[in-house]
Amino acid sequence: TDPQLKRDALAFILCGLAIIIALREWFGISGTAGMIVHHAVAGLVGLFSVLVPILFVALSIELIKARSGQHALPHHIAGGIGMAMSIAGITHITAGNPNIDSFDRLEAAGGLAGWFIGRPLAQLLSPWGAIPILVLLALYSLLLATRTRISDIPAVLRSWWRILSRQDQRERIDAENSVNLKQNTKDQNNNANDEAASPTSEQNAAIAQAKSYA
Repeated sequence: TDPQLKRDALAFILCGLAIIIALREWFGISGTAGMIVHHAVAGLVGLFSVLVPILFVALSIELIKARSGQHALPHHIAGGIGMAMSIAGITHITAGNPNIDSFDRLEAAGGLAGWFIGRPLAQLLSPWGAIPILVLLALYSLLLATRTRISDIPAVLRSWWRILSRQDQRERIDAENSVNLKQNTKDQNNNANDEAASPTSEQNAAIAQAKSYA
């Protein structure tokens, strides 16, 4: 079987799951399985359950676009999992590091994913030590997902700075052009009003002729 056909099938399954989860988590629309869907998703990732449909759609698009040897799907998946776990862990710690027996608090924090990585680190290193470690994990996962080497970071930052600088320059030029256009329009209107208010040469000649007759 063509591996791409398998990825396409998985992409359609993920789109279907995204629709089901979005109906429950976004709009509160669900059937008898609604609470099961909610507890399954919120129990896994906590308050980030509202983002799961978006992530599933993004992953399905990656699967459809993927071609053997020409895609970075493994990097995107590994980096995405790393970022999700680290952010869930940070959320779990900042929410008071609840235990697994407090499932409601777990769903309102980072879910089982946050508990799995956040609670052991917080107990071993304290929250002050665990959070910096998780931040480093999130940053490395971002580099992995974008396939960016640490040595390439300065070049990437300079590229972003040039793009932002050009954007700011274009916005300033557009603002100046808009101000100049408004000023030119105002000046033209003032000139038109002055011309309409002041008598013409023919009117002046008629007035002078009338005075001479008087």
